[in-house]
Amino acid sequence: MKHWHHINPRHNGGGDEPENLILLSVPEHAEAHFLLYLEHGRREDWDAYHGLAGLIGKEELWLAAALRGAQTKLSEESKDKIRQAHLGKPKHTEESKAALRAYRLGTKQTDETKEKIRQSLIGNQRCLGNKLSEEHKAKLSEAGKGNSNAKGTNQKQHTEANKKRSEANKERWRKWRAERGLDPDEPLCPKERKKRAQQ
Repeated sequence: MKHWHHINPRHNGGGDEPENLILLSVPEHAEAHFLLYLEHGRREDWDAYHGLAGLIGKEELWLAAALRGAQTKLSEESKDKIRQAHLGKPKHTEESKAALRAYRLGTKQTDETKEKIRQSLIGNQRCLGNKLSEEHKAKLSEAGKGNSNAKGTNQKQHTEANKKRSEANKERWRKWRAERGLDPDEPLCPKERKKRAQQ
């Protein structure tokens, strides 16, 4: 099996020009990336060497690439390729939007994440410093009516969900103790046990 190897790697700005490509076997390709790593110390070559040599699996390579992607900026060419790939694709369906909403429901961002977001928005004229007109505020308010994610409704839903979860856990505890011939109503919490013993 042969691979096309980029003499100047794509992660270093190399293109697909014929003079930048060479046909190598898999072991040669792995060795080429190892030599590039030794020469330049780039993590992408290290990962490519390990992947081609079969030392790490695809999942680990994808994770490494995702972590690198979070730390690097995309070139305009890459952004354009992504843009072109998404052209003409359908937008999210109502079903997929509902699934995304349900997935994010109740997730909290850390202070560190909030600070990173705040820093990234500094100087972004589209997001910060713009005053909303009363008309725009009215439209947003109207659009939010009946939205389960609107401010205030999530807290109530979370409280109800927590109560249900708590009751389900207590029921599981009772069942587990009953199966073992123990008192199913004995509390799990030591404080509660102590309180019951004193009564």
